[in-house]
Amino acid sequence: YDIAAIGVSFPGHINPHNGHAAKAGALAYLDDVNLMELFSGLTDLPLVVENDANCAALGEMWRGAGQHYDNLVCITIGTGIGGGIIVGRELYRGAHFHAGEFGVLAVGRNGESMLKIASTSG
Repeated sequence: YDIAAIGVSFPGHINPHNGHAAKAGALAYLDDVNLMELFSGLTDLPLVVENDANCAALGEMWRGAGQHYDNLVCITIGTGIGGGIIVGRELYRGAHFHAGEFGVLAVGRNGESMLKIASTSG
């Protein structure tokens, strides 16, 4: 097979238009790194970067449990808690690319975040 492009799935807050990783979650050494610049020097192929939970939601829509639905939410739980939101079969990122970041929701009796209560890194 000929490779047409490269996709990078990233566990943190990332701007998919310019590749800037504002907060890298479990990969703190990548905080404030531009992933497009980092990887584009390694290849001439088109490069796309996206939040890992958004990639999971797209995968569920294209090939998984969500393929027969127009709207879905995919929640990922691991070292962090994230999610991807699909509306009208389109990925919804939000104005600042943080839509679906369920880990920051206050859910505990004392206002603890979901990340603190339920993730493997909390």
